[in-house]
Amino acid sequence: MDSGAADADFYIGSSTAGEISLQIELAGYASANIFGWYEVTDSGLVLNELFNGPDSAGDTTLLSATSNFGFYLEVVTTGNIYYTQSSLNTSATDLQHFSLFSEADGGFWIAAEDLSLGDADYNDLVVHVTPVPEPSSLLLLGVGLVGIVSFRRKFKK
Repeated sequence: MDSGAADADFYIGSSTAGEISLQIELAGYASANIFGWYEVTDSGLVLNELFNGPDSAGDTTLLSATSNFGFYLEVVTTGNIYYTQSSLNTSATDLQHFSLFSEADGGFWIAAEDLSLGDADYNDLVVHVTPVPEPSSLLLLGVGLVGIVSFRRKFKK
């Protein structure tokens, strides 16, 4: 949105796995933040932790989410949980706590603000999500490489 306003219905749709790497965590609550992904089910929200306070820059994990999911940031010391789907946040002052930047290859960067009525610097927690090729894509690549090697050997004879 060009106005900079929060989109209350923002969530991510994907059917492939992704690798998430924690790039930096500068927050005052760094030792008490939990970052993860959530899904909305018929019985409510299901939270799935990816990183917590003791994790540090460079840590990676694999995300294998459902087709529609979002991310959350929980500040354990305050009890606040902020969601990328702003309509799930508890008050009008806590609508926008995430910025998302996409890359051409399907990866994206997520930057989070961990304070209610915070400074909106979105540098308290920054993660990078990259798509992991599906096994069928890797198989296709392997078959192609075998074909190229065989073709090259044929020409050498």
